[in-house]
Order: sequence, then structure tokens, then C-alpha cells
Amino acid sequence: MKKYLFLLLILSLGISATGNFISTGIIPENKDLSELDILFNKQKFADMSDKAENLSKTYSHLPFERIAMLYLSSGILDSSIFYTNKTLNLVYKLDDFENITDIDQILEIYSKKLKSAKKSQDRGVYQDAIDEYNEILKIFPNFSSAIYEIGNIHFAQKKFDIAIELIYKASQLNPLNENYNIQVRNISKNYYKEAENQRKQKRYSEALENYDMSVKYYPEFSSAWFQMARVLYLQKDYESSIESLNNCIAHNSNHYQAFKLLGDIYYRLRENQKAIQSYNSAISINTEYYQAYYSKGKILLSSGENSKSINDFLKCIEINEAYTKAYVALGIAYTNISSYDLAESNLNTALYYDSNSHEAYFRLAQIFAAKGDYEMTRFHA
Repeated sequence: MKKYLFLLLILSLGISATGNFISTGIIPENKDLSELDILFNKQKFADMSDKAENLSKTYSHLPFERIAMLYLSSGILDSSIFYTNKTLNLVYKLDDFENITDIDQILEIYSKKLKSAKKSQDRGVYQDAIDEYNEILKIFPNFSSAIYEIGNIHFAQKKFDIAIELIYKASQLNPLNENYNIQVRNISKNYYKEAENQRKQKRYSEALENYDMSVKYYPEFSSAWFQMARVLYLQKDYESSIESLNNCIAHNSNHYQAFKLLGDIYYRLRENQKAIQSYNSAISINTEYYQAYYSKGKILLSSGENSKSINDFLKCIEINEAYTKAYVALGIAYTNISSYDLAESNLNTALYYDSNSHEAYFRLAQIFAAKGDYEMTRFHA
């Protein structure tokens, strides 16, 4: 009895529940099913599916038909096909089922339109393809498949700014298709590669523009944030560099080089405690990061904490025994605590690894002057 009452309800409307969806792209209002629209717009697809299952107990195929329309209007065809089939499975159980829904026909029409456009695209007839995709978009402005493919056409034509904008839009409309996100990342990496070339050529303004584009659509791209921060650091824009580094760390909390650069910035800003904390963070991630030990030791040395600085410099050369700067720093630290023999030994080791270390010569001259050995002072001066 319920089946026939429901059939009478549908037939009494005089039209399919899809209304004029095929020609306008407008899904007819239905207050009883409006929660499905809300869940779809919030991209809570699993919740929407569960809700439809519950609603189908009262409204039969209509919840599934509505979801099929929602997915079709966004160009998510696989999901639209799935819910179209669920719709038909219920409709076919009704008498006079041919007059109940036309969602399958609508889906077929737009699937064919999309295939036709894709054929033109694959043949390289790009303008025809774009025209065909735009015909679909006149009815369904958020048809992600068409938006994505137009973006790919612009990508093939090396119009990267337009391509990434369109493909990113498609990825936001259809988060279910990982290929969209992959393509966004691929184009973002193109901007990054260009920025890297420009950075190496010291074309910093251009590099920053491309780094900015790479993270605009791919904000998780920690390497781009880091390299952007390096350029900003070189330009002494420390505030912006810190912001970029914080973004880098937010997306990759194990990026020890970002913590090291943060330490360098805070050191230049004379915020020694923050600098030490940053260096410690870098070391906690990479215990072999000898540059961080050296930089931390420098701050301790400048603060008069000679013994603590010596520990960091010794750790540095334990990891990299040829790191000349650490031997020079040890020479200074040992001189400060009047351990001249150790100071002299480390400074001579510095000269062993780098015979042109002017700093090592200068510090040795100071030691010999303190000892009253003026001949050796003149030799090293």
C-alpha cells in the first residue's frame, strides 16, 4: 500500500523530482531533504550518505536522487553514478517506473558532453575543448571535472597562473579526487623550481614572487616556506622571515634547518634566549647538526659562559672534526679562562684545516703577547 501511495504522490506532481535540473542546473527545493544539501555543501559526505539512508525509509528513492543531482552539479561523476544506481534500484520496484525519475538520462547527457570535450582536448583542439567545457559550465558553474580539464589545457600551454587557479578551484569543489590535489602540488613545485633558480642567481624579488605562488595553493609545502625565509633573511626582513619559518614548522615540525635559521634571526635581533631555544630545538631533532652546536656555543661565548660554550664547540668538532670555526671559537673560550695551552692547541688545529684563517693567526698573536713571546707575536700578527 505504501508503495502505491508514494507512486501517486510522485505522479500527482506532474513532473519528475529533478524538475528542470537538466536545462538550468537548479536542483528543485525540497524542505524535507534540505539537510542533504547542507551536509553536501559542508563536504560531510559520509554524514550525508547516512542521512540519506535514514530518509529513504520515508521518502524512498528521493534522497538518493537528490544526492546524485548534487554530485552531478559539482562534476563528481563517480559518486553521481553510484547514487543514480541506488535511485534506480528503488524506482524499478515501483509501477510505471519510467515516469518516476530521469536522473539517469541527465547523467548520461552530461557524461557524453564531458567525453566529447575530452576527445577534443586529447586531439589538441584546445579551443573547441574549452568551448565544450564552458557549455557544461553554463548549466553547472561548479562542474569540477570541466574546470579541472580547462586548467590542464592552460597548463599544457604553460599558462601556469591560470592553470593553478582553475585546478585549485576544482580540488576545492571535489576533494574526493586526489588527482586534482596532486596536480596542484605539481604546478606549485614548478613555481618552486623557478624560484630556486632565481634565488641561486640572486634574483631575489622574482624568487619571492614564485615562492609565494608555490605556497599560495600548496600551503603544506614546507621546503618553499623555508627557502622563502632564507631569501627574506638575506634581505634582512627578519619579521617576514620568522613568519615564513613558523609556517614551515607548522607543516613540518621536524624541519631542523628552520629552527636553526630561527635561532640565527633571534641572535641578530639580540634575543639570545629565543635563539638558544631554537638551536636546542634543531639539535633535539638532529643530534648530528654540528652547525647548531656551533651557533649556540657562539651565543654562550658572547655571554661570558665560556665553559658551556666549550661543551658545544667540542660537540661540534666531535661531529665534524674539520670545522675550523669551532677550533677558533675554542681558542677564544680557553683564552678567556686562561687555559692558554689548550687555546694555542685548538688555534693551531684551526690553521691545520685552514691555513688562511686570519682569525686563528690573530688569536694566537694575542696569546703569545700575553706570554711575553713577542717574536711569535710578530710572526702571527
